Amino acid sequence: MMEVALLAMPPLGAMTLAQPLLACTIGVFTAGLLAIKPMLHSFVRGTLARQEINDGLVFAIATIVIWPQLPDRAMGPFGALNPHNIWPHNIWLVVLLILAIGAAGHVAVRALGARFGRPVSGLAAGFVSSVAASAPWPARPRLIPPS
Repeated sequence: MMEVALLAMPPLGAMTLAQPLLACTIGVFTAGLLAIKPMLHSFVRGTLARQEINDGLVFAIATIVIWPQLPDRAMGPFGALNPHNIWPHNIWLVVLLILAIGAAGHVAVRALGARFGRPVSGLAAGFVSSVAASAPWPARPRLIPPS
């Protein structure tokens, strides 16, 4: 991680001439990641499995690579859908939000346990969509045994 930060600094310095706010934001974010590096390593190694890390990479690819490549034009019946348009018709943004809420809920359950992680993930999912909040629940084991 230190090597990546070292390689990122010269382009970041050059970026300050054109976009100083963005360059400073990236620099502060990089410094913050370097500061919490030991905590991140212990969390990733102790809490997450290899498949979960791979799923996080798939989410990053869906966000950084696929989303900018989507067409910015009306599609579908009557031109009602635009996958790259501004909210509320941004289909891919809704997909990414549901994926992010599901991932955050999964990490919350792994980090906090089922008793505290599920209510946290349900609360967060409720802010995006009732479908995002309720869709994963039938597949999860029950917390309270049936009476």
